[in-house]
Amino acid sequence: MEPEPRKIETSISDSHGILVGDGGIQFNYAGRATAGDNVIDQFAPRYAAGQLRAMPFRAAFQVLAEAPVDKAAAVLRLLLASSDALVVALIAEMHPERVRALVDAGGAELEVLRDIREADDQISDCLDTLHPALGAEQGGLRRVAPSPRGNTGFYRRFEHGAIFWSSVGGAVPLSSPFFDFHGDAGGTGGRLGFPIDVSRPVTGRGVVTEAHRQDFEFDEHSRRTSAYCTTEYGVFATWGGIGEHYDRRGGPDRFGFPTGPEVVIGPTRRRGTGDSGWIQAFEKGSIAYTDSTSAIEIMSPVRDYYDANGGAAGRLGFPRGSSHVAGRSPQGTDGRFQRFEGAWDYPDDLLAACIGFGHPGGASVYTSVHGTHKVDGGIGILYERMGGTAGWLGFPTEGSQKADDQRRTQGFEGGAIYWCPEHNAVPVRMDVLALLHPDIGFPTHAEQPIGAGPDTIQFFEAGIVTRRSTGLTVWHP
Repeated sequence: MEPEPRKIETSISDSHGILVGDGGIQFNYAGRATAGDNVIDQFAPRYAAGQLRAMPFRAAFQVLAEAPVDKAAAVLRLLLASSDALVVALIAEMHPERVRALVDAGGAELEVLRDIREADDQISDCLDTLHPALGAEQGGLRRVAPSPRGNTGFYRRFEHGAIFWSSVGGAVPLSSPFFDFHGDAGGTGGRLGFPIDVSRPVTGRGVVTEAHRQDFEFDEHSRRTSAYCTTEYGVFATWGGIGEHYDRRGGPDRFGFPTGPEVVIGPTRRRGTGDSGWIQAFEKGSIAYTDSTSAIEIMSPVRDYYDANGGAAGRLGFPRGSSHVAGRSPQGTDGRFQRFEGAWDYPDDLLAACIGFGHPGGASVYTSVHGTHKVDGGIGILYERMGGTAGWLGFPTEGSQKADDQRRTQGFEGGAIYWCPEHNAVPVRMDVLALLHPDIGFPTHAEQPIGAGPDTIQFFEAGIVTRRSTGLTVWHP
C-alpha cells in the first residue's frame, strides 16, 4: 500500500536553470475524468495530457498510477515538454517499481525521471540534519538544467538556499551566499554545475585567515571547481586551468583567498598581435592562463608592480615563465626576476640563451633591495646580452626614464644604459656617469680598448671619455 503523499508545492519561479513548461499544476479542474474513467486509457495521448494538467493533483496521480504503462509513458513524454513541474511532482509520489516501468517504457526521453524517488528521499534525509538552518520550504521537488558535464538532477528550494541532488554529488545543501552566487553563474546549467560537497571552513595564510569553501563539479582542466566566501572579499570561484594551478600549488596557504573573479584579457600588444587568456587575483599573487603557456603565477612584489602598470592589458602583457632567482650581482645584491610578453619578442638567439623564457617574450621584471623595475625593449636586449644581474651592470635601480620623445635611459647598480634610434643601446659605467655633463649628449659607442693596453675610450655625441691608469678624463671639442 502506498504511503500517504505529502503536499507538493508547485511554484517554479527561480533563476537556477529550472526547466519549466506552463508554470505548474492547475487546481481548477473542470473535467469529469476520474480513476474509474481513465482518460489515458480512453483518449489520445495529447488530449489525455491536457486533461491531466487540468485535474486536481490527487486525481491526476490516480489516473497516471492506474493507466496502462505504455499509454501512461506516452502521456508523460508530452507532459515533460510542457508541464515539467507536474511530472516531477507526480513521479516523486509513485512506487519505485511503477516509476521504473514508466521510464523503461518511455525510452530516453523519460530516463531523467529514473532517479526522482532516490533524489527526493536523499534530499529529505539531508533536510532532517539541517532544519531549521535553511528556513521554510518554498517549493517541492523540481528538476534542474543539466550541467555542462551532462549530469542531471533535482532540487528543493528553501528560504535560505536549496538542497540539490545529482548522481555525482548526491544530496548537497547550498545556502546563501553560495546559493546566490551559483544562481548568478547560471545555476546547474552554468559553469559551476552541481554542488558536490557541503560547505566547509578553510584557513589561509593571506590577509584573511578564515573562509568557507563550496565545491562544485570538475571541468576539463581541474579536479574540482571551488567557490570561496570571505567577509572581506565576497564569493569568488576558482576553476579551469587557474583553479587547477591554485589547488596544486598550495591554494589558500600559498596564494591566500581570491579577491576577484577570473578576468578575460587580450589580445595583448598594441596591434592585437599578442596573447589572449585569463587572469585572477588572490591576496598574495595572481595566476594567469593562456592556451600557449598554461597557468603561470605572479607573486608579490612583482605582482604589485605588474598591477600598477596595467597588468596583462598593459605593456608587460602575460607572463612567459615563472619567477626565478636572479644571479648575484657584482655589487653583492640578490633578488628575483620574471619574464613577460612585452611589446615585442626578443631575438631568437637571446631567448634561447636567457633563463626564464618558457615562451617568446620581450620584457623582464627584477626585484631586489633597489625595488621592482621592468627592463625591456632595446635596453632589455643589451642588458640580457651583457649577463643581466650577474654582469657588471647588476640590478636595475630605477625604471626606464625618458630623455625626450625618442630617447631613454635606465640606471643600474654599475651604471646605466642609454637608448636612442641613432645609436641603439649603449652602456656607461657608474664612474663615468659621475663625470658627465648633460651637454656631452648620448654615448655613441660602448667603452673600447685603446690599442693592446688596459686604457679605454668611449665616444659621446659631444665628447670623449678616456680611462687610463691615472684616472678618467672627459674631453669636450
